[in-house]
Amino acid sequence: MIRDFQDRDINDIILLAEQHCEENGTGFGDFNEQELIKFIKQIKIHPDYKGIVYESEGQVIGYACCQQYYNPWNRHKEGHIQYFYITPSQRNGFKSKALFDACEQYFESQDCDYMVAQTMAFNQEYEVDDVNEEFLDKADQLFSRLMTNAGNQYVKGLKQWTRH
Repeated sequence: MIRDFQDRDINDIILLAEQHCEENGTGFGDFNEQELIKFIKQIKIHPDYKGIVYESEGQVIGYACCQQYYNPWNRHKEGHIQYFYITPSQRNGFKSKALFDACEQYFESQDCDYMVAQTMAFNQEYEVDDVNEEFLDKADQLFSRLMTNAGNQYVKGLKQWTRH
């Protein structure tokens, strides 16, 4: 079942976020649990954000964070999938597509003109390694089936990577 995020989902989302970071690679593999909880709570109350979860057999197995805003560069209302994840043991085309469709329905309900998603992964040297590449390939397989490729994303480290 796909539904709006609820407070009771925080612990499940924390576990999924840990998996998400580990699968993504070392550049994203370190997060502050308290900051994540704060971010989740902000999503819940901010009118331009929407938290969506995929629940199966009473457990949250996936999440998406959606943001909608007016893009000042093209004067259109844009829907942006900020985060999108389904645990690998539950991942299949149907569940991923259903979660994606829930994002799309939310953006349509907010009268967005289009929606975007991005994939990004890098290691502690701000480079793409084999783990990152595998994660990016999996994400690109999903989004390229459902959307049109419209560019690239780049990263440049400004500080030496440290674990917090």
